[in-house]
Amino acid sequence: MRYAVVLNPAAQNGRAGRQRAAIEAALRVENVRFDLYVTERPGHATLLAQQAAPDADVVLAVGGDGTVQEVVQGLHGSEAALGVLPLGTGNDFAYALGVPETLWEALQALLTAPVRTIDLGRVYWEDATDDALGGHERLFANCLGVGFDALVARNARRFKRLGGRTAYHAAVFRTL
Repeated sequence: MRYAVVLNPAAQNGRAGRQRAAIEAALRVENVRFDLYVTERPGHATLLAQQAAPDADVVLAVGGDGTVQEVVQGLHGSEAALGVLPLGTGNDFAYALGVPETLWEALQALLTAPVRTIDLGRVYWEDATDDALGGHERLFANCLGVGFDALVARNARRFKRLGGRTAYHAAVFRTL
């Protein structure tokens, strides 16, 4: 199997970036063939996933739900499977799939788990401005939030230093 690792070094206030060497070492210990791609800005994971998908069996999103969201955009229509190493703030998608929270356990699960099919949703909108990915539609694999949910997600950025679910709990109270 050939893996493409799309790493968002900014995920969870830089936690994912600080784990880069550990991720590479763990993959090498397991004799995993991989190419590493590092995001530089919002929307970049989509482009990297699109570039990597033709040569990869699995494109691994390393970060949080935002990174997964972007990688899903890039994988749509390809044969490559999505993998997730949950190193973001909330990691709801990984949690819903039962991915372990520790890096080593998540990697072991990734390497041994069977490929599963997931549903994708598609949302369209009309607005005078394009989003960061340059369009008026988006695929989503986890959930789509509007109103209160969207405001909580936006407010969670203020509390990322708290880490994990605590940041989202603080954002809920801030939003209320």
